Amino acid sequence: MTATPWKDALRDHRIALAVSALYAVAVLAEAFYCRVPPSNLMHIFGYVFMSVMIFITFAAGMYIFAFLQFFMNGESAGGFLRRWKTASGQLDIVTRSYLEGRRWAYACMAFLAMSADNFFFVSKSLINTVNPYVQAGWDPVFAAWDKALHFGFYPHEFIIPAANMIGAGRVLDAAYAFWLLVMFFVTGYTMFVETGLHRRLRFLWTYLLSWIVLGTLGATVFSSVGPLFYHDFYPALPDIYAPVAQNMDALSSTGFLFAAKTRLLLLGWAHNDRIFDPNALSAMPSMHLAVSWIMVMYARSLGRRPFMLALPFFALMYLGSIYLGFHYAVDAYVSVAVTSLIWWGAGKMLAQHKDRSLGDAA
Repeated sequence: MTATPWKDALRDHRIALAVSALYAVAVLAEAFYCRVPPSNLMHIFGYVFMSVMIFITFAAGMYIFAFLQFFMNGESAGGFLRRWKTASGQLDIVTRSYLEGRRWAYACMAFLAMSADNFFFVSKSLINTVNPYVQAGWDPVFAAWDKALHFGFYPHEFIIPAANMIGAGRVLDAAYAFWLLVMFFVTGYTMFVETGLHRRLRFLWTYLLSWIVLGTLGATVFSSVGPLFYHDFYPALPDIYAPVAQNMDALSSTGFLFAAKTRLLLLGWAHNDRIFDPNALSAMPSMHLAVSWIMVMYARSLGRRPFMLALPFFALMYLGSIYLGFHYAVDAYVSVAVTSLIWWGAGKMLAQHKDRSLGDAA
């Protein structure tokens, strides 16, 4: 294997890798400043291990999918064993070409750069320590903004009745839970399959900077818990989001609800005496909506069909975030605005890569 693909991949990812490393160091410094016990930080290795396993699983899935394609498209003459051997031979050729080509090197570099989001959970868990939710006082502000922007109504006042009328509550719950798998699939496709260098680097930079700018800096500055937990942290204020919690209780009483289980976990972690937990409350801005919108912009650059799949999924995320009470509507608007700005800036920064392609046969 020549070193050229790896040199090219390192050259095109070196700044992203540096940003990723600086982010990891900054989050660890924040954790030590907040006196997080070193033993608690061992969770990071769990996140890294999970990321590696997802990387391996996606690669293995591509391998199996390619084999099945060769096997199914093989000539029927000669029987099962002959088709198996032919498919194996074709797969060996394609696999060798892929591993010796540019896409494998670029996939590995992209994975290293994107691994910075493993440290996001550490920074998220420190939000209430660095900028306590109630002292920051942003939740009443965001609630007021929601009402002002929606003509004197809170968004849940019309989204919950409309969704319940058509029986869409469990669909929104399932879609919201399914977001993680969709994110893994899209990032995996970008890393392993995408041949357009401009598109893949633009996605990588937007994804990486969104987790840093929105998920860490924005979430810490605008420390907030969200509508579902509003009354738990502001019991002296009017319980304007009681219908959201009541709707969730009613829906979960008739069957399993992902959001109900998540609610109990997040609330338990928020009220324990540990500085660092596997996850924490954070409403503004919404990374669910930020990543979903990045996928919409990326899909639009791929073509009409991917775009027509990504846009309804984003709509489900937006409606689900309000229906389930995890976010204010303004969380979504801010996420869309900032990720759009980052996507535009990344496109300008990477303009010199527009005519470059990785172009390996795989």
